Amino acid sequence: MQPIQRWIREKRQRLTPIVVTLGLVLGGTTVLAVVTAVPALATTPTVLCPVDGSSCASLGYTDHGYYATQSGSDPTSYWSQYTGDNCTNYVAYIMSSVYSLSKPSRLGTGNADVWEPDAPSSIVSTTPVVGDVAWWGSYGWNDGDGHVAYVEQVLDGGSTVELSWADTFQWADVHSTDPNTSTALGWPNYFISIDGGSSGSSTNSRPAAVARDSADMNAFYRDTSGNLQSAGWNSSTGWATTELASNVSSNPGVVSRSSGSMDVFYRDTSDNLQNLSWNSTSGWSGPVARISDGSVTGDPAVIDRDSSDIDVFFRNSSGNLIHIAWNASTGWGSTQTLVSNGTVAGSPVAVARDSGDIDVFYRDTSNNLEDVGWDWQTGWSGPNVRSSSDAAGDFSVISRNSGEMDVFFTTQSGGLADAYWNSTNGWNVATLVSSGVVGDPTAVARDSSDVDVFYQDGSYGLWDIGWNATNGWVTPVQRAGNVGDNPVVISRDSGDMDVFFRGDNGGFFDAGWNVTNGWAETSLAGSPA
Repeated sequence: MQPIQRWIREKRQRLTPIVVTLGLVLGGTTVLAVVTAVPALATTPTVLCPVDGSSCASLGYTDHGYYATQSGSDPTSYWSQYTGDNCTNYVAYIMSSVYSLSKPSRLGTGNADVWEPDAPSSIVSTTPVVGDVAWWGSYGWNDGDGHVAYVEQVLDGGSTVELSWADTFQWADVHSTDPNTSTALGWPNYFISIDGGSSGSSTNSRPAAVARDSADMNAFYRDTSGNLQSAGWNSSTGWATTELASNVSSNPGVVSRSSGSMDVFYRDTSDNLQNLSWNSTSGWSGPVARISDGSVTGDPAVIDRDSSDIDVFFRNSSGNLIHIAWNASTGWGSTQTLVSNGTVAGSPVAVARDSGDIDVFYRDTSNNLEDVGWDWQTGWSGPNVRSSSDAAGDFSVISRNSGEMDVFFTTQSGGLADAYWNSTNGWNVATLVSSGVVGDPTAVARDSSDVDVFYQDGSYGLWDIGWNATNGWVTPVQRAGNVGDNPVVISRDSGDMDVFFRGDNGGFFDAGWNVTNGWAETSLAGSPA
């Protein structure tokens, strides 16, 4: 490879063409792209590493830990992509393991050329954002297989992107004036915002919702401009949408300690934990930073054990599980590290079975479903593995009563599983759906005898699998056909459910059910990220 840095120093002195060789990986195949350029035109990518015999690591350019997962006789596949030195598996690794993002709906297995055609138009753009997937279609230089890379930085007002990709591992600056030819990589055709356009580190788009009572509910989502929107509903006045905050980088979490209060938590663009509060007397206040050291990654999980206590859980930048709590008498306490070995891979979920018992669940780096428990007498214990090596994405947890819990998760093979516990028999795991599940499920207990779990298929479908204490699990039924990302469900009472989701057209929707009237879908507002 020509020493690119020396080429930069000399380009003003020489007008003769210069040959730069880029090693690319497409579907596991290494391609040497020979680029002939006139230096004054500056229309070739600038290779940042490796150069002059120095590796990327020695020059300070990270592989995000990818190659450690590909060593040995059993390399790891991410999002069902081909293992090894492969551009698709590398990008899928960054999105899933580093930034806790779930496999997008309809993304298949194979070469990179299908990534953009399979993606919803709402997440595809010609404008780059840090955390995007850079995508190229079929060219001679990639043997017609397409190519993907990870957008590390956006420079020069958006006219340069700093990218990394797998095999002969490289970082390079690619300019908007770099043409794609039969032999040379150029400017990407599109940019895919897997996480909705914020700097990678949140789950796929998922709203948060809460029922304050049977007549009032609120749904919160991050829009495509990074603003936090609230869609509020009242049984008398209907829906109204309000913008609450900007610079939102994660999906939100919300609790309502009483019918007259709400607290919303989110990660901002500086990776701090922010808190907005509402009460029926004074309205909204904040945001206030509860964690301000820039250590928050993924989406926060929040629970209210009773009207006087809030607990927030999040994964930090070291892969540890962190807890911070609020009490009505003492205010906000100091952070606690619940898991300190750096193995937390997904965003946590949490449940309070009663005011004296909490369980926090997360996916670890070995795709185990892990559980950290707390009770008021003995404090924190765990983590303990509740399901081994088969968990994908993030989870949904419910507690029908103080003696039972169900944790629903997508399996590595695209099934839907239930890790369930009761105080008599302990833990068991059951497969509810064997295949065809994408993204993260969401579940609700309408009462102690009725549960509904909702999930996406690969064709925009929203599916509902229900359970009751008499008949057990029933056959899944499709409830909507326009789902673009992960849903969230709430129940205002035993006779009502509302499922909120981003549509495949980028809109915000509520699929609502009532025991008398059945299912109806409402288009709300906004463009959720």
